[in-house]
Amino acid sequence: MRYRTAIECPFCGNTTGPWATAIQPMVRDGEIALFERDETIYMVCQCGGYFQNPMPTDESIDKLYRDKYYDVFQARKQALAFEMPRALRMTEHLPQEPGSMIDVGCATGELMSLAKEAGWQVTGVEPGKRGRARAKQYGKVYRNCDEVDETFDLVMSVHVLEHVARPVDFLKQLAKLLAPGGLMIVVVPKNNYRPSHLTGINEETVKILFDRAGIGNVEIGSFVPYADLTDIIVKVRI
Repeated sequence: MRYRTAIECPFCGNTTGPWATAIQPMVRDGEIALFERDETIYMVCQCGGYFQNPMPTDESIDKLYRDKYYDVFQARKQALAFEMPRALRMTEHLPQEPGSMIDVGCATGELMSLAKEAGWQVTGVEPGKRGRARAKQYGKVYRNCDEVDETFDLVMSVHVLEHVARPVDFLKQLAKLLAPGGLMIVVVPKNNYRPSHLTGINEETVKILFDRAGIGNVEIGSFVPYADLTDIIVKVRI
């Protein structure tokens, strides 16, 4: 992994600081090998946003999720143990009337599978080769958002925002995928700091990100997908 010095807070855009050293990340098996660091890496901005500094370069992030990440974190048994319970909880938030859905960061396609069973026309976006190959059994899967040339009634993104270096730009990409009158649902882990999470997010700072992305009419809530983890869920109608 290669890293770059952060030149602005990814939440509020502050370029002047001061940013304080904040927190030692949680580490789980395989993360040290992948991210090649175990030192204190999170900074906190005056706005309350937590972020890594130095930040992995765009090239390193792209290569990691394209080539290595799923070898460690997305083996099939882990998908069944962690992704499926979260996907099952997410189905509670799907509109009752099915339409077209895109899951951005679909991993191995668990949510796509459940939505398809409920009558949705499903599409995915997934940079990881292994995840993309598995998810393709449920519908078309793109490598990134730039390849997508259509809009959808439902735009989903579950546990992706915290993995991107430029979360405001990412939210703008999601908004472009939403058809008029559609629903966007973004889910992030609350205050979950680990080497794979480039930002640590809570209810206040997720609102900052949506505001800077120019996305209003947000509804922010929370739920527990499984024990010892709280997720923030943001619903938007544009």
